[in-house]
Amino acid sequence: MSNQQQKPPIQRMGHRKLRSGVSMLHERLVGRLVIAWGFLEAAMQDCIWHILNVPLEDGRVITARADANTKLQWLRSLSKRHLKDTELLALTKILDVISDAQDDRNFIVHGVWEL
Repeated sequence: MSNQQQKPPIQRMGHRKLRSGVSMLHERLVGRLVIAWGFLEAAMQDCIWHILNVPLEDGRVITARADANTKLQWLRSLSKRHLKDTELLALTKILDVISDAQDDRNFIVHGVWEL
């Protein structure tokens, strides 16, 4: 389904000491990623609400506590039930890209940064 690239191996920290911070450039880039991912998750929510044809207030109740992985699963299932042909194919391709990017996002956001 996806053409995910091989991730670098996890390296044990051993007795290495970490510096106390990361550069401002890294902070800004990670921050931009976090903000962009937030917009992406909001768009995924909007898409779910649109497919289900529910108002914003009801949609928020449905998706409020759902993480990105859950939203991806819902979108895949709902799109198969409610979309046809070119719309289904287009959304499936988009969801594949999001799914591939999710591992990279998690690696960046939750990884341990060392200078």
